[in-house]
Order: sequence, then structure tokens, then C-alpha cells
Amino acid sequence: MLALLGKMKKGLCMRLIHSFSIRFMLAVCVASPVWGQASKPASPSTCLVASFKALALGEHDVERRATKAEEWLRSNSAGCTMEQISAIVGNSSSWLGHALTPRLSGLVEGLLEIKIAGNPALMGKLYESLGKEGKASVEIAQTPLPLPPVVPPNTMPMPPVWVAPQISLKP
Repeated sequence: MLALLGKMKKGLCMRLIHSFSIRFMLAVCVASPVWGQASKPASPSTCLVASFKALALGEHDVERRATKAEEWLRSNSAGCTMEQISAIVGNSSSWLGHALTPRLSGLVEGLLEIKIAGNPALMGKLYESLGKEGKASVEIAQTPLPLPPVVPPNTMPMPPVWVAPQISLKP
């Protein structure tokens, strides 16, 4: 009886191991394309704002930081979306610091301009100061009239004032 029980346990264990190994192999086969994608490096035309930020914040030397930023923008900006370029434009001063030269600033803003080239309304918002135009008029500034007091004048009678007689100290 014990021998039969031992064989049943052994058979059950073998089936569990076999079932587990099949499940494990299936999981590995299904997940391998995902693992394969994660291990591949990003293509050079991929625009990752985080990589631009890391590049900018990781370089201490100002001239090298400006050079690396310009190289990154020239090689990766083609794959950037409008939102990614807006994030770079908005954060470039804090990420690049003194490396944000007028040339580099023009390059970054030019990328944004390229993305909104077909939309005149957005182009107007980028370079025009709507609502801030000066108007020609003559306005005379005058001092406004004083406001009336908030507290009403005192209506209580004043207490009497006692005046003492003048005393002369000379004899």
C-alpha cells in the first residue's frame, strides 16, 4: 500500500513539475518580445525629452553643454511632437543655464515655429503681444476727491475744563 502511495506522490509531483515548466516556458515565450523591445536602444531619431534633460543637467562645462544640446536637437528634433518641443522650450533655460545662448535659443524656438507653421493663430500667439498694444490717447491723472470719514463725528459734549488761577512766585 505504501509503495502505491509513493508512486502516486511521485507521479503527482512529476505532473506538477511538468505543468509548471510548461507554464514557465509559455510565460517566457510570450514575454520575450517585450523583453526584446526593452533591451533595444532607442533609434537615433527618437525624441525623448528626458534624455535632453539628462544631457543638459549632466554636463558641467557650459561650452560642452551647449555643443551637446545643439547636437542632440539637430539629430533628434525631427521625431519630437509639439508637446515635447514645448516642454524643451519651457524648460531649456533651467536645464541649460548659461549654455542657452541666443543661437541655441533660436534653434529651440525655430523647432517650435516649424511645428506650428501651418497655424497662423498659434504663430501669432508665439510672437505677437495680443492685448498689450499701446493706445494713443490723452488722459489726465487727477487726485481723487477725499472720501468722507467712516466714523461719525463725536456727538458727546466735551467735559468741562478747569483753569487754575495763575500764581506768581515773585514777592
